[in-house]
Amino acid sequence: MHAGKWISASILVALGTQPVAPEALAHQAHVHGLATIQVAVAGDKLAITLNTPLDNLLGFESAPANASQRRAVDAMVARLRRSETVAVPSAGAGCVAGPVRLNAPVLAGTSGHDTPSGNAPPANEEHANMEAAYVFTCARPEALREIEVRLFGELPRLKRIDVQIAGPRGQASQRLTTKNRLVRL
Repeated sequence: MHAGKWISASILVALGTQPVAPEALAHQAHVHGLATIQVAVAGDKLAITLNTPLDNLLGFESAPANASQRRAVDAMVARLRRSETVAVPSAGAGCVAGPVRLNAPVLAGTSGHDTPSGNAPPANEEHANMEAAYVFTCARPEALREIEVRLFGELPRLKRIDVQIAGPRGQASQRLTTKNRLVRL
């Protein structure tokens, strides 16, 4: 499979690679309980993009309707901004997290929103997703062997994560569950 068909434009840009044409990027079906992670390794950079229905994160997908839902959105943003609550690369690789980018309709007009509101789908969209992008700089990328995904403990609605990997050792895909939380690179 050609990497351009499943590595998102945001990962490619984060790694300094030219993005593929938008029509080449296949979007996965919106399925509650399922998330996707794309992993790319190039040189000393490790990029991870999480894409998940907002229901997995919040239990709802529309604009916050009350103070309780606004607090839930704020808590979700705080959680996703801490890369160590999402993914932890092999300790021996010496990876340091850079800035986190979040994009979701419920973030429009909030301080957690990283994309200009003109580029985000409307907040009342029926099946809204969250995209979170993380870029790490690794002092010893040759020691990068695995990534521990910590989302299952944080998100009880999440049941499965489909992972797509592109790196020096080639391309691969994996399926993570509550019992198998390691991405092997």
